[in-house]
Amino acid sequence: MNGEANVKEWEYAVFKWEQPDGVSPDFDSRVEFSHRNVSEVDIVDFLDTLRRLGDEGWEMVSALAVSHRHSERLYHYFRRPLEPNRSYADG
Repeated sequence: MNGEANVKEWEYAVFKWEQPDGVSPDFDSRVEFSHRNVSEVDIVDFLDTLRRLGDEGWEMVSALAVSHRHSERLYHYFRRPLEPNRSYADG
């Protein structure tokens, strides 16, 4: 071995889904990215958003559910290989 490790670099995304009272159909959600100027995308449907992220090559690496009083929050963490030639201005 020559002492140099082949280290893969990643970009990350967090899909945040919050139901303020834990039961109503009203929700607040967004996707934030580590390497994009655009930090939020329109989200209409939970499963559609997961499908779109998968179609774009994002791999879910972790999920966290948080309950606080009456609110429910879900955090889904994604990664994909950082590509030097990809345009990060719009995804």
